[in-house]
Amino acid sequence: MKTKILIAKTSLLAILLIATYLGISYKTTQGSVDKYYSKFTHKGGSLIIGLSRARDGLSPSIIEKELGDAIQHPVLNFAFEKSQSMFGDVLLNAIKQKLGTTSNNGLFILSVTPGSFLISKKIKDTINLELDKGILIEK
Repeated sequence: MKTKILIAKTSLLAILLIATYLGISYKTTQGSVDKYYSKFTHKGGSLIIGLSRARDGLSPSIIEKELGDAIQHPVLNFAFEKSQSMFGDVLLNAIKQKLGTTSNNGLFILSVTPGSFLISKKIKDTINLELDKGILIEK
């Protein structure tokens, strides 16, 4: 009799632990798993391009609300930190992929700061391009 109670309690505990684990796993995978997830998985009709000032300071939802139907939706904040994106061919190709061919009335906000164009004199152009490709592909 005591063995049956022990097995029942152990089974109940195992079921509770598995249910808790699955619940937490489900909750964490909903919404955005990574803060850059939507930048790489969603198309945009309008884009915000630049570095961290544009990433942190411009809100696509406010722009969509204020401008309404005057611009193509959705507005996608495609701005990154300096270490993740520099102006160049790789960023241009990524922007072309974001827009697709249906964009006809988009709003494009380009935030340019001196940091956008800085690179160490010790790094050659070919190495810089390879670093740029690797950074954008990994993120």
